[in-house]
Amino acid sequence: MCEEATRRQVGICLLCGLPGAGKSTLGRSFSATILRQRFAVITYDKIITAEAFHLALQDELDQSREIPPSSALLKTQETSQWKQHRQYLLEYLEHLIVALLNSSELRPPEGKCDGTWYRFVDCLEEQGLISSAGSSTEKGTHSVIIPENDEVCLVLDDNFYYQSMRYEVYQLARKYSLGFCQIYLHCPVESCVLRNKGRPVSIAEDTIRLMDKKIQKPNPEKNSWEQNSLVLDSSQLIKADDHRIVKLVNQAMANPLRPLQENLEIKEKDRAITAASILHQADQSIRRCISETMRRVKGTASAHEMKVAAQELQSAKSQFLEDLRERLCEKGIQPMTACNATTIVSLFKEQTDHIVQPFLATEQSCCLEPNLDCNDRASGIS
Repeated sequence: MCEEATRRQVGICLLCGLPGAGKSTLGRSFSATILRQRFAVITYDKIITAEAFHLALQDELDQSREIPPSSALLKTQETSQWKQHRQYLLEYLEHLIVALLNSSELRPPEGKCDGTWYRFVDCLEEQGLISSAGSSTEKGTHSVIIPENDEVCLVLDDNFYYQSMRYEVYQLARKYSLGFCQIYLHCPVESCVLRNKGRPVSIAEDTIRLMDKKIQKPNPEKNSWEQNSLVLDSSQLIKADDHRIVKLVNQAMANPLRPLQENLEIKEKDRAITAASILHQADQSIRRCISETMRRVKGTASAHEMKVAAQELQSAKSQFLEDLRERLCEKGIQPMTACNATTIVSLFKEQTDHIVQPFLATEQSCCLEPNLDCNDRASGIS
């Protein structure tokens, strides 16, 4: 049986919505459900420091209104740091996915063993998904302790208030052929504000209200990649064993995404068009070079010698273009640039110099093409 057929089934479920919409409450209920999958709930604001998250969120939303320049400068560093941590977390998710699919150890990316990584690892250890026992803790590696046959669904708890934030996770799921779904919790902003006030670490009320105006909800009609989405009214308590959620997750796990496949027929057609264009440009450049060469020979050779030289140059041109066509087919196509055009003409001149050299009073090495600097001339057509 092939390796692809035996690998573990993995999926990603995004929980998105306003702060206070009930995402974390729903996330905590996944571990207590009767679903057949094993869940790993990853709460972003427990892994990315709350201070960085709140300052960055406020800065993102304040772009829609005028704020004092001094305040903007103070927030720039925190915003950049927050975005960097989000990218780190996305990298860590990818490493977790690889470990789950291959039933291998979880390892951090090279040189990325920072605070975000340790909080990410702690989150997984608390849920009994990984263990440092028997692993090389000095290298930051951890053993995945989930049975190989268990399906795993990664539940990502974050606001995901911009479509782009969700799309980058979707791309990760497609890269590894994972199941993918989204649950958007819709809750009246007044309820979100009230719930937020009861939190140990709350978000400014005006930030939530601004976010309510700017949040980009899943739009399956516009975005085909958001088809597997569910919008739920979370003004009342919702748990993971809700039949709508069970159906959504099961459907996502049973229908993993397919990596983007190249259309080979279209690709081959484009290659042929590009090759024809390169050959055409090369032909025109060499024609101009031959014309210039014959003008230089005129006056130093007889009419018969001129005719013989012209015939030999034309024959050499035909052979040169045929060789170029074969190289394009064998080694792939690169866009035709001024440097490549000059390189092609220079190579042609080297191969045909013996034809016209006897007729030239002085040795010259230039033609009508601009003499650009091409250090590796052979690379132009190889």
